[in-house]
Amino acid sequence: MRKRTLLLALALIAVVGADTFIEHLAWAKSFGPGDHNIDFKVDGKERKAIVHVPPEAKSGKSLPLVIALHGGGMNMNHMQRYSGLDKTADKYGFIVAYPNGTGRGKWAKVATWNAGYCCGQAKKKGVDDVAMVKKLISEVDGKAGVDRKRVYVTGISNGGMLTYKVGCELSDEIAAIAPVAGAQSRSFSCKAKNPVAVLAIHGTQDQNVPFNGGVGSNSKSKVDNNSVADNLAMWRKVNGCATNAATKTSKNHRSAEYERWKECKGGAEVAELKVNGGGHEWPRKDDAQWTQLSGRGDDINDVIWDFFSQHTR
Repeated sequence: MRKRTLLLALALIAVVGADTFIEHLAWAKSFGPGDHNIDFKVDGKERKAIVHVPPEAKSGKSLPLVIALHGGGMNMNHMQRYSGLDKTADKYGFIVAYPNGTGRGKWAKVATWNAGYCCGQAKKKGVDDVAMVKKLISEVDGKAGVDRKRVYVTGISNGGMLTYKVGCELSDEIAAIAPVAGAQSRSFSCKAKNPVAVLAIHGTQDQNVPFNGGVGSNSKSKVDNNSVADNLAMWRKVNGCATNAATKTSKNHRSAEYERWKECKGGAEVAELKVNGGGHEWPRKDDAQWTQLSGRGDDINDVIWDFFSQHTR
């Protein structure tokens, strides 16, 4: 039986070519369009994630992957509803995976990530969430067919903190990151081996993870955060960026300023999207005229995807 299968595979390669055959393999192992729950183990611990596969999967091609990390006190289901990324994934043709953090009890409905200096049960238990992200990429690839040159990570709050950490420690896996309302500690040192494109999205009135750094007045963790400016200065150094940046400003009651440092090593860039008056949240549709910033659509997800789509590993 194995011999017959091998002969059929070789025949298919001869007829359609190696590249097309690989695409057929991606489709053959695909979940198919829709939502799927996966369970996997990391360091002996059970981990969970929701994987949303777009209609584009029917093409048989390996697709980009966006990993979306929920905030502290949330879970994978919350992030799926809150971010609205499923709609964006269907629009542009990428897979989105929502992993679950660590909490009390089997289902961990109130969960956190270990971003090194924060937060909750994940930090207390010393959970290796960077290893979780690495394993998740392989798991989704095995089940849905991922373009490994186009893997991206975003996340909010505690998820944004982990996003920064993942970018530094998995630069051989990740092409770009987009932390939302996230930070790292003042003592954090990024040791990325390869350039990683970074888009930091942050509201100037964030009272949990302050835009200018420090301890947030509404923060339960009471950690001392680095400022957005210092986070991005670190990344410009890591990515070897030039000092010049172009600024685009949207026109709305909450203007958003989009600053991009594009002259970086390996085609990477570092960008800041500052939402003036914005709080500790995933930016809303009426916070700014997002079309002016991405040229694609009318919400923050369009801006994030526009940024991601310009970068490959």
